[in-house]
Amino acid sequence: MVDEDLGMQTNKLYDVALPEGETLDYPPVNPLHSSAPSLEPLSNYPHILITISDKDFRYDMTMEFYQRVNSFCSHVQLFVTADKGHVFHLFDPLSPQAETLMLQLASFIQACTTR
Repeated sequence: MVDEDLGMQTNKLYDVALPEGETLDYPPVNPLHSSAPSLEPLSNYPHILITISDKDFRYDMTMEFYQRVNSFCSHVQLFVTADKGHVFHLFDPLSPQAETLMLQLASFIQACTTR
């Protein structure tokens, strides 16, 4: 179940951040939009980590983004946090899920920088 209340709050923040008249379909915040740049240049990056929470109001879009990137980029990694919403780690940074996410990010960075 998506956290609709947090989604509405986040939409209000986007209203302030986006150019006037733009929505969440604005290509810089929606890489799947038909007028967004191609995702294929991402294959040039040696390491890609996509994280999402299963109650995030952008979960479906992020999963589709992951599937598209994964279709041409075999080294992309996905980390899904259960039972949390959008940017949960900012609102509850001491939660066990936030700690697990931070450990995952640290592990990813270490793997990317260790030779």
